[in-house]
Amino acid sequence: MHEDFPSALKSKRIKGISMPDWCIKNIARYEKKRLTQVDAILFAEEYYKEHYLDIATKKEDVLNYPFLKEELDVSSKFELTTLVYAGAIHEIRGFKEMLEVARILKQRGHIFQLLIIGQVPEHLWEWSADFLEKNNMVHYVKLTGRMDLETLNQYYEKSDIGLALLHPEPNYLKSLPTKLFEYMSFGLPYVASDFPLWRKLMEDSGSGVPVDVRDVSKVADAIEILLNEQETYVKCMENGREAHVSQFNWQYEAKKLLQAYELLFERI
Repeated sequence: MHEDFPSALKSKRIKGISMPDWCIKNIARYEKKRLTQVDAILFAEEYYKEHYLDIATKKEDVLNYPFLKEELDVSSKFELTTLVYAGAIHEIRGFKEMLEVARILKQRGHIFQLLIIGQVPEHLWEWSADFLEKNNMVHYVKLTGRMDLETLNQYYEKSDIGLALLHPEPNYLKSLPTKLFEYMSFGLPYVASDFPLWRKLMEDSGSGVPVDVRDVSKVADAIEILLNEQETYVKCMENGREAHVSQFNWQYEAKKLLQAYELLFERI
């Protein structure tokens, strides 16, 4: 189970119309009924199982951490200071806020580039083209489109700061985005939404800066801290790498997955 599907539906729109609660409840009941028929459920987030405590099916948390990356090539950075975001692109994932923050940083005199990696929906493509043109930011923001994992990893390695400015939607508040762990694996200090669960991760690991995404000026302030305070930047980089190597990597999760398979095979 890669996401809390019923909760995710609460933020979906079909032709601009929200899905009614009665429909979401029916889908949740149907999902639960079908899950009683499977041999095991693997949860990509620990909190998912809270919704399925009444199901006797075997359950296991197998968290979606990146592969262990033991070494970094810190000499291969882009010539320009680079902010990066990779993933699905939507208003609720902070697309417009990222561009607004870039505008503020440009106004404050920073020389940088913002890379937004992913497929931009048509309506946001038109909006962003107009925004970048009006604010003379065509050379500051690059919308790269989708790319394969190997190329994405090369971009991560060359970048300086990661962004995760998601809105407080139900499906985001209780889950940790994979991209935060990806940033840690590449030693990228990051600025991310100040949700309780996310803030705890950032405080415990010392790898990122929590921000209120509704205040783009404050988001820009947080990025400036990482740009201007070398000691803070290096601490976040080192802490993130240490957390990745010691805890947040696929090596341990893979063992749990294999153990779950072995238990199933014993029943055949």
